[in-house]
Amino acid sequence: MKIIVTGSTGFLGRHLMPLLQNKYGDSDVIGLSSQDYDLMDPTAVGKMFREHKPDCLIHLAAYSGGIGANKEFPADFYYQNTLLTALVFEQAAKSK
Repeated sequence: MKIIVTGSTGFLGRHLMPLLQNKYGDSDVIGLSSQDYDLMDPTAVGKMFREHKPDCLIHLAAYSGGIGANKEFPADFYYQNTLLTALVFEQAAKSK
């Protein structure tokens, strides 16, 4: 089973990755970050699924900027996170 983890270098991802790799093996768990794919871009999201063909998706990616930025721009953070999650989930459904 091939598992992809978006946001693998973030707070949750960097703690989850070793657990998944220990259980499923390094070759079956693929950690991805914003350096790999721009999840705000529908084309890049589709490319991610085509290239990796995952059996399982763990979606931890998020647009973040700390407490100060979140307080100053809450609508921006809400919008960006809603969009990137919708794009990833839509492509996951299409990819079955």
